[in-house]
Amino acid sequence: YETRPGQQLQVDWKENLRMTTIHGEVIEFNLMTSTLGYSREHIFVYTKGKTTEDFLRCIIDTLYRLGGTPEHILTDNMTAVVSITNGSKRKHQKIRAFEKDSGMKIRLCKTRSPQTKGKDESANRFISWLNAYDGEIENEEELIHLIEKINRRVNNTINQTTNMPPHVLFEKEKEYLRPLPNKVMLDSYVDNVITQIVPPTLLVTYNGSGYSVPTKFINKRVKLVPIENKLYVYFNTELVTVHQINKNKFNYKHDHYQEALHHTICNKDIDIDAIAEENLKLLERIGK
Repeated sequence: YETRPGQQLQVDWKENLRMTTIHGEVIEFNLMTSTLGYSREHIFVYTKGKTTEDFLRCIIDTLYRLGGTPEHILTDNMTAVVSITNGSKRKHQKIRAFEKDSGMKIRLCKTRSPQTKGKDESANRFISWLNAYDGEIENEEELIHLIEKINRRVNNTINQTTNMPPHVLFEKEKEYLRPLPNKVMLDSYVDNVITQIVPPTLLVTYNGSGYSVPTKFINKRVKLVPIENKLYVYFNTELVTVHQINKNKFNYKHDHYQEALHHTICNKDIDIDAIAEENLKLLERIGK
């Protein structure tokens, strides 16, 4: 089953995935997997939940990464999109509103229908490559960066159906994608998203607490996305950092603060790492 360039984006979940860190912490998560029907360009988006809000957030992230929108999205009868009462399917109100605002239909198909069969080989390959790193990642932030890295690898690997890497065909397909809808409208569908310009202190503010980002983002506009007890900071579609939400006034990551000191202190005789350690301990006491 083939589709025209820019015609269709197939969307599915890879559910209930688990990865273990080098510290023994188990991270449970899901992936939204999206595939352009013509090129097989694949986008994987990390998510903790599978609610309607999660679905829309992942779709919007995918559209930003693609740089445009297809004519329609094809997905199965996932509960994030439809409710089924007495055998009757109805799309959730928020999904219908998104279709209207974005001008993009979300079409439903049966799970593993002929329309979608055979187009998820990249997703299965992705999961096997990801599992190879089980027990080797440092934390959730590193996991998300790993997902993005393997995503690029999948799109540069020859697809068995097209005999070409998806990214090569995507160079053609992206010309057929429609322009992105209004950014303000899109972001309005993502709950609790805050945008801020990063100050020289490196600290973006959420609920009265400051959270650090790397120095290269000073004076740039970033997005703060609170999900459960974590704060995810993005620059465009790039994950900048992840913080545990807490009530401390200053939440500097050691490497962020250390990097900032290296930029401001040019004297090579000074032990910058020791100064960073001392200052961070002081800030921790002050901020509690």
